[in-house]
Amino acid sequence: MVRVNDAVDPNSAFDESRGDSKAFRSTQDGLHACKEWLATCRKDHNGCQVVLLSFLPPRLVYVRGAPRVVSFNDLDGIHNYATLSHCWGSQTFLTLSKSNLEEFGRQIPAAALSRTFLDAIFVCQQLGVEYIWIDSLCIIQDDQQDWHREAALMTKVYGHSYINIAASGAADGNDGLFFQRPTTWRCRVKAPLDGGGVWYDCVPFNMHNDSIRLMPLSGRGWAVQERLLPHRSLLFTRTQVFWECYESTTCETFPEFYSKELYHDSYIYNRGVTPKQQVHYIKWVDIVRQYTESSLTFQRDKLVAISGLAQEIQKYTGDQYLAGLWRKNLEHSLLWINTTLTNNNDALLSLKDPPCKVPSWSWASIRMPVSVFDRDLNPREALLIQVLNILTSPEEDPFEAISTAHIVLGCSHMMIGELDSVDINGPCMIVGGKRMSLRQTTFSQPHDKLALLYLLPVLIYFPPVPVEGRPRWNNLLKGLLVRPNGTCRGEFQRIGMFEQYFRHDDHIYCQEDLENFFARTGAEVTDEIYSRVFHDENGVKRKMITLV
Repeated sequence: MVRVNDAVDPNSAFDESRGDSKAFRSTQDGLHACKEWLATCRKDHNGCQVVLLSFLPPRLVYVRGAPRVVSFNDLDGIHNYATLSHCWGSQTFLTLSKSNLEEFGRQIPAAALSRTFLDAIFVCQQLGVEYIWIDSLCIIQDDQQDWHREAALMTKVYGHSYINIAASGAADGNDGLFFQRPTTWRCRVKAPLDGGGVWYDCVPFNMHNDSIRLMPLSGRGWAVQERLLPHRSLLFTRTQVFWECYESTTCETFPEFYSKELYHDSYIYNRGVTPKQQVHYIKWVDIVRQYTESSLTFQRDKLVAISGLAQEIQKYTGDQYLAGLWRKNLEHSLLWINTTLTNNNDALLSLKDPPCKVPSWSWASIRMPVSVFDRDLNPREALLIQVLNILTSPEEDPFEAISTAHIVLGCSHMMIGELDSVDINGPCMIVGGKRMSLRQTTFSQPHDKLALLYLLPVLIYFPPVPVEGRPRWNNLLKGLLVRPNGTCRGEFQRIGMFEQYFRHDDHIYCQEDLENFFARTGAEVTDEIYSRVFHDENGVKRKMITLV
């Protein structure tokens, strides 16, 4: 790969007078490459072979002849099928309903299908695939029970797909899969080396990012798992077609090899570690970041639209899934932050999700990009809380919206402070009569009426004891901003996360130093604020609260 500056020096060794002799008129011309990629994958990629088992979606669209909706009960044996990942957009288009279910079983009026659906059917025909699953044509849109049944099958529907067709460049059904592209979509330069000439494909350094992540489909929440669950995917962008499978990623510019340097999606690049454990190696924090940067038509789908990936991860880790977080390192994960770094109340009020009934301690309770703090404990760090119990309702599916999950925490300290002001650098609080500036602090809920806030320390970093000639390190305290729920004693809602650096002269290098610091603040809450205070078998005082 050659990286070329935007401004080309006319005296440089690069000669752009000759371009690619093939002036493609449409991205549809990439279909011949799609056939070759699929054939190679079927022949050489053992890790990409779909385990059909005995699964078929309840409904599929037959595309070999006139399109029609078929039930898996009417099919003999297991058949390959494609899936479609697309943006619904704001345009009205034909969908399956109770009233037309019988009619669609005979024939779907092709003239009423959107451009994207027609193009997807055409791609299936070119690839020799008889059936395709399209959400709006295979789920009865005015039947909530049918929708919930189908939503619970999303992991299997996309995971058992023979190939996924992604309408990456289409903002709605009118755009279709294929786009007219300029003849300069592919740039080649000739470098005179050793008396001869070598041709190079020159692409923007962020080609992958611009071609896929900046496309309309990447802004759709459901598309995150629709991209990761299938064994194979064809991504139709506005400039060219990309191929992704468990063992390779290619595109029309690089049909046989794709440089690692062009990747900016770490959660995509890590797909090919091993075929059966690929999702396990994808960082959940990266998935959450990408997912929360996208949008959903219905906020009630916040956890449902990512549940397929969560189920796959749980399959290989055995970990307990809790409203977008995992039991392992849950204490760390509670420190997720709103990455917009906005503390503006109007913004927080507009971004709150009342229809999405999710506990306040989950990132899914807000409609903002978030970053999950989830990693193993540093040797110089100490946790100041411990998850003692998790109370959930047996009637609620842990992979869908849950509203009654409570986390019982054991904690060592809580401080109370008065919110003094909030500026671009974060809030200032009066704690124990002293002004405390909190850095990297974000609110996840409005705070205009919160005169008093509770600070729950979660984690502290102890620096090495200063040695003459060595620089001093600051202590870093991370914690949660909480407020009483007002329902039961000791119940709190999470309203934000804070970070606080201590001064060098605080001399906090161990747990005992920290205890002395809290005692000096004079801001510790009384025992009455906790749900329970007791002494363990060693005589150590323990305190309990519940996050709701």
